[in-house]
Amino acid sequence: MTAIFFELSGKYSTYTQKTFNGEFKCEKPLRALCDLLYLRNDEYTRIDELEAQFRMKRQNMEEDLTSEDFDELQGKFNIPLIENFLSGIRKELRV
Repeated sequence: MTAIFFELSGKYSTYTQKTFNGEFKCEKPLRALCDLLYLRNDEYTRIDELEAQFRMKRQNMEEDLTSEDFDELQGKFNIPLIENFLSGIRKELRV
């Protein structure tokens, strides 16, 4: 399952950052959070859980995350832990 997750990592919510040293791939914040939760095998479905564990602010999530961010990721990985996380916080944010 890990191989499948990382195989898809280059396809969704990533972009290439160019610097004077060359270029490298970056992930959008929601994608990076999904990766972290998957690697830690953490099951979160509510924003207050994220606030407590990662000191993330609900207000920042409301300002920064859009429906397009969720559309890019939901249903792409078929990993229950990630899908439950995305649908849970998307519902809370109403996006």
